[in-house]
Amino acid sequence: MNEAIREQRRGELVTLLADSVTGIDHTLGLNEPLISSGRVNSLALFKLALWIEEQTVQPIDIAGIDIAQAWDSVERILDFLERTGEP
Repeated sequence: MNEAIREQRRGELVTLLADSVTGIDHTLGLNEPLISSGRVNSLALFKLALWIEEQTVQPIDIAGIDIAQAWDSVERILDFLERTGEP
C-alpha cells in the first residue's frame, strides 16, 4: 500500500472510531490500544469490520481472526489491510 493510500485510510479509520467509540477523538495515536482497552463495544466492532470489508472488497471472517491482536490499534488495522490484500 502506498503511503498516500495508507494516510487516507488512517484518516478515515480515525474518523470512524471517533464517531463510534466513546472517549476516542481525532487525536488518537497510531499505537493506542483499542480492543484490549475495552473501549470498543460490539456495535463499534461491527462498524469496523464493515469498514475493513469495504477497504479490502472481500468478506472478513472475524471468527477466524484474533481481533484483540490484529485490530488493537490503528497501526495494526492498517497492517492487517496490507496483509489481507488490496482490492
